[in-house]
Amino acid sequence: MSATRREPLPGETIAEKFCNAVRLREASVALRQKEFGIWREVTWREFGEHVRRIAMGLATAEPVAAQGPLSVDEEADYDGQIAEWERGSWFSLYDGKEVIKVKLRWISPLRTLFMFSSDADKSARVLSPQTIKSYLKQGWLKPLEAVPLTKRVADRMIGEFERSPKRAEELARRIGAKPEGEPQPKPA
Repeated sequence: MSATRREPLPGETIAEKFCNAVRLREASVALRQKEFGIWREVTWREFGEHVRRIAMGLATAEPVAAQGPLSVDEEADYDGQIAEWERGSWFSLYDGKEVIKVKLRWISPLRTLFMFSSDADKSARVLSPQTIKSYLKQGWLKPLEAVPLTKRVADRMIGEFERSPKRAEELARRIGAKPEGEPQPKPA
């Protein structure tokens, strides 16, 4: 055997082993994962397709969150930031390939899951607070606005009504409500 030429190792490569496992076990369950509190089964066929799409560059794997623990101060700071977030806020998110603009669409009632979606690639990502803290630490997730658009619009409208009482009275008449200061009818 020459020093420059290597003989192939006997047996299959890891990729070949994986492809053979997909072919042999196509319909059987490869993984189980919890989504929104419900266990979801992923077949070998689905798993193989996902791996194929990532390998071909057609899909992007999510970046891996930092493994190191956060300091007590970092944990408290990130908890405070996350507690202020509201639906409708915009963020920049590194998705493992590029930075994209995402909107916070949903927050679970106990604030244990946060769903972000992107109009650009029509995808959604559901992240736990722990993953979010890791992404914040690494700079992979950044708020794009201090105050959500809906709150800014509502505050502006309230300010307009406060500066122009006649406009508030006109709107109240249109919707059939009594403006402030007018006597309310007594219940019978």
